[in-house]
Amino acid sequence: MMTETRNFYLPPIPPRGFVVAMRAKLINATRPSLYEWLIVSRWGSHGENLSISWTFLPAHPGGAPLHLAPRQTALAVSPERASGWVPETFVLIPSLPERARVAGDFVPAEGYVHLYGGGMKPRLRSEGKCLDRHLRPAWHVVAARVAWIGEFLEGIPAVGG
Repeated sequence: MMTETRNFYLPPIPPRGFVVAMRAKLINATRPSLYEWLIVSRWGSHGENLSISWTFLPAHPGGAPLHLAPRQTALAVSPERASGWVPETFVLIPSLPERARVAGDFVPAEGYVHLYGGGMKPRLRSEGKCLDRHLRPAWHVVAARVAWIGEFLEGIPAVGG
């Protein structure tokens, strides 16, 4: 009996931690799409946590403005350890975990975040429903990283350093 051996090449896992600005297209079926600056962060020993922070600033084409600050923040977690498949999926959570803090107001939510790419070019798609209607309406967002002076990409040296 002969067994066949195949060598599969798995590319190295890109750095998982980051804080980046993303130009987000907010899609709404009842009105024209809007663009807003988001701050998106990923952290955890396996990159299992993701936050999406709305800045309430319109996102015009070009680089992200220096003065971005989170106003409302939703959290999402990876339901299981990432398999390396794209997109990575995160589930938005309805309550803030004990001892966790976020910048701005916490947005309790239901929905998902799909994270595409990695390293220098993360992109995301998210659909969510805020469980506190006083904070924000439901959303459908597609977003891509834009250069920002406040960003951090794990494992990538800082400019000049």
